Amino acid sequence: FFAVNARFVFGGEPQDVMQAIENGEFVKDEHVTVNVNAVLENYAFTKHRINGIIPIGTDQHYMIRLENNAIVSLKVKNKRIIHKLDDIQEKTWDCMNGYSKTLPTGVKIQGRISTIHPEVEGYYSTVLSFLGLSDSDIPIYYVEIDTTETKGKAIVEILLLFALSVACVFSALQLYKKMKQSK
Repeated sequence: FFAVNARFVFGGEPQDVMQAIENGEFVKDEHVTVNVNAVLENYAFTKHRINGIIPIGTDQHYMIRLENNAIVSLKVKNKRIIHKLDDIQEKTWDCMNGYSKTLPTGVKIQGRISTIHPEVEGYYSTVLSFLGLSDSDIPIYYVEIDTTETKGKAIVEILLLFALSVACVFSALQLYKKMKQSK
């Protein structure tokens, strides 16, 4: 886990998504930065619950257009970013319908490339068909940029795993001492 996330945690800012696509590094589990200035649709949401009862949050899934006109999914949990994306979506459609001449100012977001959950992918495909994009020449990526995977979360996970490893080594040494004393 540390080896996979070390470059993300200790490195600088992840590479831009457009650069990753050009370099052929737009692959699962890579961390990227994306400038979102065109949101086509908030096409799904995922509710998370503990034991199916206690709600612990909701992820919103957005269909965004990249700078090369490609379409990709974006998963967001942060309410502040959700409000910005909803505003960008409204302004994107104003531009597409001719009410505005320019796309809105974008928001820069970091995330990890992951596969779309199969149930959510069904909604993604349906909305693509509804918008007439599935039969077009526009590149469509069936992956998701997961913005819930943040540096802070990765650091906490690394620290917890490190503490667990130290506790395991300490327990093993204590057990070894007891075995040696009982002989």
